[in-house]
Amino acid sequence: EQRLVDYVAGAGYAGIKIGALPVWQPAQWAPMLAQHAYLRRQMRRAVNKGVRVYAYSAGGRNWQADFQDCLRAWQARRRLPAMGFLAQPPEFPDPWADRIILGAAQANTKEGGHRMVAFLLASPIPGRDGFLVEHIIRDPSAPNGTVELILDECMQRLHQRGSRHVTLGL
Repeated sequence: EQRLVDYVAGAGYAGIKIGALPVWQPAQWAPMLAQHAYLRRQMRRAVNKGVRVYAYSAGGRNWQADFQDCLRAWQARRRLPAMGFLAQPPEFPDPWADRIILGAAQANTKEGGHRMVAFLLASPIPGRDGFLVEHIIRDPSAPNGTVELILDECMQRLHQRGSRHVTLGL
């Protein structure tokens, strides 16, 4: 981030930037989305396929089994060795109040009910008035636009909270 670059330069050190840290301002998300018809089309595609985004909390029904099923489907399509924090299944944190946990469920027309097709976990960045989207896990069978839809919901919620920035990390 720029504050690290400024600190290093101010301390008399030379540096080379080796990773981009994409950062968005939730307050600017809606105007940015209005300029990108492709993203809106993708999100509409998911909605038309019956995908809805829900917020989850500790007091709700036993949703962790749904999350684990979605995670297993995602991992089954990955042929990578375990890479620690990059590929380990997320542990759902406690306390919940400061995190955003969203799930995208698709209506199951044959059996009724819904099936989890994606989830997102965002955690606050201490002292930074921002959030890190730690995980976006998508079932391979999820309709196109599902990730865009769940990320849009996250950005709207963070804007409502007054968050100043959001990053997906490196």
